[in-house]
This record gives sequence, C-alpha cells and structure tokens, in this order.
Amino acid sequence: PEVPGIELDAVYEPAEKETQVGGDWYDAILLPEGRLLLSIGDVIGHGIEAAIVMNRARQAIAFAAVQESDPADVLARANAALLLEKATVVTAACGIIDPVQRSAVFSSAGHPPPIVANGKSKPTMVGRSGLPLGIQPTTYESWSIGGLGESLIVLLTDGALEYDHDVLAGESILLDVVGDVKTSGSLRPAREIYNRVFEHVSARDDVAILTVAFLDRRRPQTPA
Repeated sequence: PEVPGIELDAVYEPAEKETQVGGDWYDAILLPEGRLLLSIGDVIGHGIEAAIVMNRARQAIAFAAVQESDPADVLARANAALLLEKATVVTAACGIIDPVQRSAVFSSAGHPPPIVANGKSKPTMVGRSGLPLGIQPTTYESWSIGGLGESLIVLLTDGALEYDHDVLAGESILLDVVGDVKTSGSLRPAREIYNRVFEHVSARDDVAILTVAFLDRRRPQTPA
C-alpha cells in the first residue's frame, strides 16, 4: 500500500529456484484509521506443501489484525487458527505502525526480531520472541518502538541470518549491511540488503526481507 511518509520495499528469493515457491512470506496491509500491518514469517520446510501452510498463516494473521489492535493478540488468534488446522510449525513476526506518530508495536512467535536503524548508532535487533505458531496454545508479548523519526525498520526471515551456516556471523554482517544501506539512502533497501549479504555466498534457505523507511517530512515521496 501507499502510505504518506513511508516507503516500503521487499524482496523474496525461494531456495527452490526451479519452482519459485517456498514457505517464507511478507505482507503489508493498510488497516482502518491509517495504521499499517506488517507481517513476515517462515514455515518449516520448502516447496508446495510449505507454500500452502504459508498462505494459511498469512491469511490468519491478516484476519486477526482486523479483530485485534495489539500484535500479541493477533499472533495468539493466528496460532489458535493454525492449531485447529493442525498445520506445521510456523515462525512469524507481526507489527502495527502508526505513520503519523512514527511509532510501532511488534510481537514475535519464534521469529528473528526487527532491526531498527536510525542513523545515530549501529542498527540493533529489538524485542523478544515467544513460541512459534502451531505448537500449543500460548500468549505472546508485544513491545513498542517510538521516536522512529527517519528510521529504517527491517523485517526478515532467518534465511538472511544463516550466512554460510554461521548465525552469529550472519547477524554481524547483516547489521553492518543495514547500517550502510541506511546511510546510503538506497531507494531499494530490501534488494540492496539481499545483494550485499549474499554477494559472496549463496542463500541456503528461502529469504524474505521487508523494509519500512520513514521519510524526512520535508522530502517528497518517491513516485512508484
């Protein structure tokens, strides 16, 4: 969706290139009163079966967001729906952004937390994580991020972290890349992050990256 003061960018690269399907997804949906729902997730496995479960999880989160205003409650509803369907395990992160207040509320179900880069310090992963969806009935925690100003928020699946099977190295590389991309003011930050992270190695898993750039209020929005 087009949201005043915000620019969205995304990239999705499946592990199985020949089928172009997988279990990762990203979503951005405009909610009532101008709020923006973000979701990203990863279904265990690859191929058609993972893609089917992915679609169910994605729809469950979108439907729950119409009923609930707290991302923790959104994930709890989606979890209950997936348990009824006896779906496989799914990790997911969900956020609701207020573009006017430049604030966000996030929750995570076993998923990598969002990265926040504000240009004043090194990007950081923000938040905590609960159980993945589809395991058992549970509740989730949410956390708020305020004062986003001209920040860049990056949501991603764990395929972007598993750099050559070394998660800690992958996290360090990713944070450095996000900082560089934020400083450069790239018009395609998600694609640039992917290209930089996998410049010298191949992705071993599906990768989805969704970025939210809060614009300078004085700068015109880039035409689509």
